Amino acid sequence: MDHMPADWLVSYANGQYPLVVVPTLSGTGPGDTVGTVGAYTQQLQGYGFKVCGSQWGVGEDPVGEAEAALGAINTYGFDGWVMNGEKAYEGGGKSAAYAMRFRESRPHFPLGWTPEIRLNLDHSVLQRKGVFYMPQVYPGEISWLSLDYAVQWALEFGYKLENVGPLVQAYETNGVRPPATVYRDDARRLGLGQLTLYTGNQCLDAPNFWPSLVV
Repeated sequence: MDHMPADWLVSYANGQYPLVVVPTLSGTGPGDTVGTVGAYTQQLQGYGFKVCGSQWGVGEDPVGEAEAALGAINTYGFDGWVMNGEKAYEGGGKSAAYAMRFRESRPHFPLGWTPEIRLNLDHSVLQRKGVFYMPQVYPGEISWLSLDYAVQWALEFGYKLENVGPLVQAYETNGVRPPATVYRDDARRLGLGQLTLYTGNQCLDAPNFWPSLVV
């Protein structure tokens, strides 16, 4: 997820990264960068990127958070939306409530959900509502976590492979960054259509990381 100068994205993406996820909301309120989201989104779209807004899920009011997301989409003209719904969205039908309210107004709009691995979300509802599943794969934080594990878990819980695109660690942990070539080779072997960087602006010091990651 990025909020970095558009010309940098053009340079680093080199035509291979068509989608940018922009931090937008925290719960039902604006995130830290919301003041510049509109102009930034338009600039990126002018360069040919698809732009998704995103939201940190607080979980206290899932329906209200979905309505805030819908409002942001209308305001900023996003091409898609990503919900960062983690432990606060476990249990209680919270993720279902969010997805159903979102789909009431936007039945076919691209909606991604990025959680920590193995969370107790309403997976059957997310699948039925066509949510794109983006499990977080941060091997620098959890040494045993891999794309293989994340994809296997997603398939066992009923997600279709074409509806799975992990969010992968691009930042360093203890001075070590997971190698992009491992992500790339694993994604190709598994048949994944895309990966999303967390975050692109945290690997600008590694100029070969982005091109090495192209699936």
